[in-house]
Amino acid sequence: MNADPLSVWSGLIGTRVIPAVSNTGGAPVRKVRDGVLVSPPLSREDGHRKKLYLLFIGQLNAALCERARTAERLHEEMEIPLSLQALVCEFHKDVIQAVQKTLGRSRSGAPTTLADARKLVSKVRDFELKLDLELTHDHIRAFDLAVCMRDLCDDVRHYIRQIELTAGIVFLRASKPLISNRPTNWSAKNELAVLISDFKNARGDDAWPSGAAMRAALKRRGHECSERTVRSWIQQLKSGSAGFFVQPKTKRQ
Repeated sequence: MNADPLSVWSGLIGTRVIPAVSNTGGAPVRKVRDGVLVSPPLSREDGHRKKLYLLFIGQLNAALCERARTAERLHEEMEIPLSLQALVCEFHKDVIQAVQKTLGRSRSGAPTTLADARKLVSKVRDFELKLDLELTHDHIRAFDLAVCMRDLCDDVRHYIRQIELTAGIVFLRASKPLISNRPTNWSAKNELAVLISDFKNARGDDAWPSGAAMRAALKRRGHECSERTVRSWIQQLKSGSAGFFVQPKTKRQ
């Protein structure tokens, strides 16, 4: 772009998010040992998940570059106000830093990658609110500029959603879900949901029973569960996640 080197635009717009990634989702690596082709071991499910993360990061990188090039072309036709330049550059920088933080972790598992992506939710919201104040009809291509900026927001929202969906994937082996923690006693959990429904019908929708009371009720119905497990199930019912195979991670205070 032919902008002044001192412009806040320079050096930020179009910055690449990631280096080229080799062999991500491509042909399998063939290994030979003592002249014999060795079958690769079964890959862990996290390996597949990380390949999907890299795919979506690459898509976001391409989208950032495309929106930056479009904005620069519009800037060449008529200079974009410095305040809007600063706003766009800052948003690009925030997104890039969030992704680089994910890539820089030694172990970028589902919880950390999901947390990094969700931090962008407020960034997108704030950017859109400020755009409404900064976008004016003074630019000769004001409509095209607005579309470019809205597309940029949609690109980041799409990335966040894809990371959320990927983090929630449950892989199967022999038709059984691969879950790292102990398997849930679904019979007891479903019985608890019925007990709580009966309790709320009698006491009101805002009423919730104690874990100790529900544990005792489950025991009378032939289910042995710890009070901690019962309390956890009650919290899941409150949050609407009781039916999930994998529960969302919560930050310990």
